[in-house]
Amino acid sequence: MNDTGDKTPWLEALRLKAEKHLTKLKMPPVTNGDPSDADKILEQLRIHQAELEVQNQELLRSQTDLEMSRNRYYELFDLAPVGYFSLDPKGIIADVNLTGTDLLGTERIFLKDKPFLVNVEAHDHQHFLQLLGRAVKTGERISGELTLLRRDRSVFEARAEMVTTDPASPSRRHVLLTLLDITAQKQARTALEESQQMLSLVINSVPQYLFWKDRNAVYLGCNDNFCRLLDCSGPVDIIGRSDVELAWLPETAEVFHDAEFQVLESNRSILRQTETHQLPNGEHVIWETNRVPLHDMAGNVVGLLGCFDDITAKVNAQRKRHRLEAQLQQARKMEALGALAGGIAHDFNNILSAILGYSELVLGDLNPDERSFRNEKQVLKAVQRAKELVNQILAFSRQGDVDQHVFRLDKAVDDALKMIRASLPATIEIETSITGGNNYVMGNYSQIQQVIVNLCTNAAQTMEEHGGRLTVDVSEVYPDQAFGERHPQLKAGRYVKLTVTDDGPGIASEIMSRIFDPYFTTKKARQGTGLGLAVVHGILRNHGGEISVRNHVGRGAAFDVYLPEAMTAPATDDATPAPVMIEGTERVLIVDDEVMLINMHQSLLMRLGYDVTVFDDPRAALDAFKENPAAFDIMITDMTMPAMTGDILVRQIKKIRPELPVILCSGFCDEELENKAHDAGVGHVLLKPFDFKKLALTIRAMFDRMN
Repeated sequence: MNDTGDKTPWLEALRLKAEKHLTKLKMPPVTNGDPSDADKILEQLRIHQAELEVQNQELLRSQTDLEMSRNRYYELFDLAPVGYFSLDPKGIIADVNLTGTDLLGTERIFLKDKPFLVNVEAHDHQHFLQLLGRAVKTGERISGELTLLRRDRSVFEARAEMVTTDPASPSRRHVLLTLLDITAQKQARTALEESQQMLSLVINSVPQYLFWKDRNAVYLGCNDNFCRLLDCSGPVDIIGRSDVELAWLPETAEVFHDAEFQVLESNRSILRQTETHQLPNGEHVIWETNRVPLHDMAGNVVGLLGCFDDITAKVNAQRKRHRLEAQLQQARKMEALGALAGGIAHDFNNILSAILGYSELVLGDLNPDERSFRNEKQVLKAVQRAKELVNQILAFSRQGDVDQHVFRLDKAVDDALKMIRASLPATIEIETSITGGNNYVMGNYSQIQQVIVNLCTNAAQTMEEHGGRLTVDVSEVYPDQAFGERHPQLKAGRYVKLTVTDDGPGIASEIMSRIFDPYFTTKKARQGTGLGLAVVHGILRNHGGEISVRNHVGRGAAFDVYLPEAMTAPATDDATPAPVMIEGTERVLIVDDEVMLINMHQSLLMRLGYDVTVFDDPRAALDAFKENPAAFDIMITDMTMPAMTGDILVRQIKKIRPELPVILCSGFCDEELENKAHDAGVGHVLLKPFDFKKLALTIRAMFDRMN
């Protein structure tokens, strides 16, 4: 090295450092005075030595810094929380950090210079190659999810990101791949999705209508039932909208709005509230609604959850059950009253029979010109009126013994209207409507007329003050399931319907349940007995029919009468009965616990020439008959006696003399009594009270049949 002026700056700096280094060492110069060439060379060598030593120290420091930097790099690279892989453009691994080896469960030696593809699950090979190709081609950061294989062949899910370094220099280009294990995240996400699916399944499986709203009563969600109710394709058609924006009727939306803001503002639930609404399709429904507030973690109200259940069918079933229970209760009440009325009528008939019989005896002993004869005739008239009243009671109790035949109901309507038309004021108009060709019914003509007259009279009386229209309709009814449900007491079959409608004020709701009760009336004193509708009810039940009321307060009422239809027209019989003799000489046995009756019957029959024996105790009568069965030609016995009923007495008598004719007397006659009489062998049932002539004719008819 020569001492020239073209030294570079770094050499000059090195020379200065070397000189300073020699000064610190205090090395003496080689010569004193003028140096020789050798001394100069030696001096230069010493300087160069110092320069080399300084340079060596610099190199040592640089090497230390470099090692420290390299260590820091590998610490960041190897210990990074994600796996780093350096790949060539074909996917060969050039380098990998420790996290990457841990992710794949292997070591660097098994990864370097190997294709990364071998660590990818087979179904993701194509996906990996697509990601790599895009990263190399575009130079952009590319990301995606891969299913990777560990060395033990177990799998895990990873988030992969690729970026190409030096994209402009193909020779130095490589791909940096980072991997993050997201297995736990994907499992959590899958679990969350499954939980959401299960929640959605539960919500949509609930039979009620569910919905939830925000603080402003705007829909946030609902179940499928709610969507179907509004004919929507799904919650997307409802979310973000309010009730006024949906298909609800305005009044329905208003009810929802008021109830929901009450919940939101009061922070209180409204549970089991019954609401009646009309759906957009016109259907009327009854809902049981529940609305509860929704709270955030701090307890603030953020919305509400609501659900409502359609209880229309349930409420209708309850109403139907209550209606049937009321009908059953009414039927039982009428049955009890009927039984009571029948018992009273039976006892009353015994009294009337005695009055009637003894009056006839008295009349037979009096001169028709005498005042006593006329007075006794008035007694008989009173007895006849009392008999009619008893017949009404028996009709109400369905214990009357009446003849029934086939007739046209419209004919009975015409005859009944002829009777009442003249008594109605001119302000009341009568209209009739007859539909259907066959309106034949089986019944007692006079009693059905009584029903028609009673209903028409009641209807007319409701319109006396302001007038109106009285309408009588006769039509055929073809029963269906609904008819059977409304009238469960009617037997299956076809019916003729009679409807009496008025334009009056209707029936007050508080008395509707009492209109068929006996002696209940809204008329003033001495304007009615209150037996009218009760008798109608009894007559129709006795005919296998029914009556119902359709009441409209302020607009009138309609009474619907149903009678079984007779499928055949009435048969005509032009034969004239031959006259019957009433006198006789036969031996008659009379048994009745009423002493007045047996004495009266004995006196009457003895006047006609009969030989009469009477007993007021059926047991004594049976004993007498056993002693001499041939001593009697006919027996007349009461049905209701304390020691032995009439049918039992007849059975005992018939065991001894089966051919003996028997007449059974009773204060009332129903199907059960007729069956008992028939089974015992009774020839004829005679209903009390009967007059003397009817008894005599019945006795002669019994003997004539035997002969």
